[in-house]
Amino acid sequence: MLGEGTHRVSTLKQEQREFLMHLLAELPQEKRFNHEKYFQNDPLFDLFFVSEGDQVRYCLGIGRWRQMPYFSLLDFRNTQGETPFRRRDRELLNGLFESAFRELHAEGKFTFIYATRVRPFPIRHLRASGDLAPVRGVPVFDRYDFAIEAEVPVGAEPQFPYQKALINLMSRSFDYWIKRGTLKLSYMSDYLPSLAKEKP
Repeated sequence: MLGEGTHRVSTLKQEQREFLMHLLAELPQEKRFNHEKYFQNDPLFDLFFVSEGDQVRYCLGIGRWRQMPYFSLLDFRNTQGETPFRRRDRELLNGLFESAFRELHAEGKFTFIYATRVRPFPIRHLRASGDLAPVRGVPVFDRYDFAIEAEVPVGAEPQFPYQKALINLMSRSFDYWIKRGTLKLSYMSDYLPSLAKEKP
């Protein structure tokens, strides 16, 4: 029905959309999310997913910003049960993010915002190196520069609406970092004509 590889909801046929909606509605409670917004032809939202056969392995929601060339990473889910993480999973994840980012970059959007839990290892790495820890095993993220925009402790209210939209999607039992990723200048030549020109 869905086929192998990475897909985008907005490009699916009607029967494929209905199949995917049913699948997402049947996810275990802890994996469910408000998936309906991705099926309403709203140009601000897109849902990308990667499948093996008719099994959806991972999905990633995208929320475009109205007044800035940014996008938010929403509703990232492992839609499978608690199975061992395979080398193949890293390949699937890399393909998923690469496909989504390629689509958004083609629209002139090179910066994305997302939220992650504050965990001990990234803290140790940041203190020791002065940089955020790399996303290991998913090489597409090597193309981006990352920064922390804010920290939202448990019980605190995010300072800005875009931060609140990210945090409200998650459990408030943890501290969160709001992060920003921006495509490195060395990759901009694929999208900016002035950088693609040969030097005189």
